[in-house]
Amino acid sequence: MAYPKELLGTDEHVVLEFKPHWSALAKEVLVTVAYLVILVLLGDGGWNGWVFTILTGIWAWIAVGGYLQWTSTEHVLTNKRFIFRAGAVRKSGYELPLEVIQNVGFRQNFIERTLKVGDLGMESAGTNGQSVLRNIPEPEKVKVAISEARRQRSEAINRGGAEVGLSAPSTVSSAEQLAILARLVDDGKLTADEFEAQKQRLLRI
Repeated sequence: MAYPKELLGTDEHVVLEFKPHWSALAKEVLVTVAYLVILVLLGDGGWNGWVFTILTGIWAWIAVGGYLQWTSTEHVLTNKRFIFRAGAVRKSGYELPLEVIQNVGFRQNFIERTLKVGDLGMESAGTNGQSVLRNIPEPEKVKVAISEARRQRSEAINRGGAEVGLSAPSTVSSAEQLAILARLVDDGKLTADEFEAQKQRLLRI
């Protein structure tokens, strides 16, 4: 399911959107196989009603619940931020503005390289700290996409807020530019003197 357009900001568009790798469902698949094997072994005459109900409930809790969790998990990269959302019933998530992401890395062992899956780590300024995302499909390609989006976002801010996104240029207001600069000061990426200089420049425009 595509990320809802109504949740995107002004001049914001989706660059990349993906779910966790299918290997994240390994536990659910194994539980389903075990459940079906037990059904076959016991046959029609070997089932007690309560046993069947309990086993089916356990299977549904692990397998069906895990699948719903997988389908409801979203990773979305836009030209302004990285978004994580999860939860079939109760939604939770977070987002990282691209300008506060300081470093992006990935990790794969041999088996994960074969399956084209791995972990993705993002280090951000301020109180966000380190975010590690598990079971990411083709993590190296995702890393490259985030790095490119960060580069273009940084260039836009350094030009005084001229937003280029990842395709078409547009502009943001001076108030929005000041808000971005203030956030960079809070995150320790811009000094107070640099902020004041940028502020005076914007006020003269």
